[in-house]
Amino acid sequence: MDVIIDIFGATDVGRCRKNNEDSFVCQYVWDKSHLLLAAIDGIGGYEGGEVAAAICRDTLISYVEACSPESRLHEVIKQAVVEANNAIVRAKESDNHLSMMGCVVTAAIIDVKRRLLHMAHVGDSRLYCYHDGTLTKLSHDHSLVGFREEIGDLTEEEAMHHPQRNLIERSCGDQIHMFEDQNFIDAAIFPIASGESKYLFCSDGLSDMLTSAEIAAVLSAEPSAQTEVETLICEANNAGGKDNVTVVISRLCYPDDPDTFETLEELSLPDDPHIASDSPADDPASDRKPSASPEQLRRPSRIRIFLPWIIVVILLGVIAALVFNYYLTENEETKISNPQPVEQTVIVADSVVNELDSAAVMAAADTTAIAADSVASLSSVNDKKAMR
Repeated sequence: MDVIIDIFGATDVGRCRKNNEDSFVCQYVWDKSHLLLAAIDGIGGYEGGEVAAAICRDTLISYVEACSPESRLHEVIKQAVVEANNAIVRAKESDNHLSMMGCVVTAAIIDVKRRLLHMAHVGDSRLYCYHDGTLTKLSHDHSLVGFREEIGDLTEEEAMHHPQRNLIERSCGDQIHMFEDQNFIDAAIFPIASGESKYLFCSDGLSDMLTSAEIAAVLSAEPSAQTEVETLICEANNAGGKDNVTVVISRLCYPDDPDTFETLEELSLPDDPHIASDSPADDPASDRKPSASPEQLRRPSRIRIFLPWIIVVILLGVIAALVFNYYLTENEETKISNPQPVEQTVIVADSVVNELDSAAVMAAADTTAIAADSVASLSSVNDKKAMR
């Protein structure tokens, strides 16, 4: 299968900032069939943002390169972001000057042969796909303004100029996280269609300056990933360049052959992906630092292991319920066929009533006695307080 691959990434300080707190990843990993791509936007001021973005970039690269292309890639990229987050937290704890630093990141591994993009995303950096003249945003902004834009409460123009557009709900570096933690990383797998697809990773320095229509216009006109990246950065600066601008583009062109496409249904992805955690002895600061080897990434999920036993337990429960219902029905039929005399029932009822009346009188007497004792006790306590 002949696939045309064209990748390029760049970052620019913009027109208003004095330093660049953004970073990016744009490279092959393991072989020519796998790509590692990311847009990273630092947070925390002049020094902190740059440091956090650099830690995130270096950790993503080192962790992914240490894994294997045979691993479950959707877990590898998610775990890489977890590792980057925890590395930033440890750096903050060791240097008070970096206590406010953090970053947002949108990263992905592209498996060219299997035609899949594995994404891990935190914050308001973005991933777009341009295919057949349509630009689609694949990531979701972790911000209130971004959410309101997605549900239609704000237009794109209103969101771009909203005073709270940069207030984010999630970022890397806030606290130590584990792979299993909820409400931290958005992870997803996207199939790559036949024909030409362009994947655009960017910081908000681009998406706050150019509309989706303006971005799509550039992607539809330029002949290469490099010219597209350079044109988008130039236009963002021409629109004001209020922030650092980072753009990474991957152009993939597949032959129009549906037989070569491996769908998500054919992959049999695990329902419960999990990576075990381990704390290296030479790093005491990483008490909860999760890490995973390729062997751990390839192990079967818990659901697959216990599914046969779960099915057996359910079947036994159904059988028990049916047997119980059968005996219950038989007992009801026996009672109906052999009714008790009415006189005996009335006598028993009267006896029960008499016993209940006697018990009620005795209970009332006991209650009255207890109440009297309680009043006496309370009076004694109040007398003691008055004496103090």
